[in-house]
Amino acid sequence: LAESDEEDGFAKGCALIRANLNVDIAKIETEEEWAQLYCEAIWLERWRNRNRAELIASLFGEGKS
Repeated sequence: LAESDEEDGFAKGCALIRANLNVDIAKIETEEEWAQLYCEAIWLERWRNRNRAELIASLFGEGKS
């Protein structure tokens, strides 16, 4: 990855942590803590998206006339 891509990825990770976990990024003390929170935020994002997709499929998906 180019340096700007890495910086962009870090910013996106911080945004996910703030939005999904309501954590103040400035209070994260280690890279390990950031990585753990990032994993949790990604899991939550995927869980929400899967549930949203299932809801949409049940409303408009297969078997509907």
